[in-house]
Amino acid sequence: MNEIINKVFNEDVLLTLKRIPDNSIDMVYGDPDYNVGINYDGKKYTQKWDKYIN
Repeated sequence: MNEIINKVFNEDVLLTLKRIPDNSIDMVYGDPDYNVGINYDGKKYTQKWDKYIN
């Protein structure tokens, strides 16, 4: 448990969650994907999801 306490992980959340013991999470913060047709701070990103993923 000490290897994950007070750490920031910059990786796929599914990989990270597999390493964290059950019943030990208070919060998960996920930064949304950009460039998928959503308006962020007045900027419209219009690339389609499938093209963005590729």
